[in-house]
Amino acid sequence: MTKNDNAVEENPGIGVFSEIKESEKNAEQIIEKSKRDAEEIMNSAKSKASSMILDRFEEIENEKRKRVENFESKVYVLKDTKIDEAKEKTEKIIQKMRKNCDDACDLVFNRFLDNIKNSN
Repeated sequence: MTKNDNAVEENPGIGVFSEIKESEKNAEQIIEKSKRDAEEIMNSAKSKASSMILDRFEEIENEKRKRVENFESKVYVLKDTKIDEAKEKTEKIIQKMRKNCDDACDLVFNRFLDNIKNSN
């Protein structure tokens, strides 16, 4: 028998005290490991959340860019359509002006001829 065994036999409270100390030490180790695990989980969650936010931000930017491009193409089509309509209206106005000018020249010429005929 060793000296410690004799001490435990003489005073059974020392064995219980040693078990309590060992249990406290184990509990502290478990608490420290739990804190480390919790820290790792929090860091991982923060990293994943940041990554998800950045991914979503990129998706939003891409969607916004696509919408702007789509809008720009529609604007160009609308612009071209309006220009074509304006050209058609302008051409019609020019044709009408030429016809009216021809009619006006004919009218003036005919009145001139009438005045010449009537003056003789």
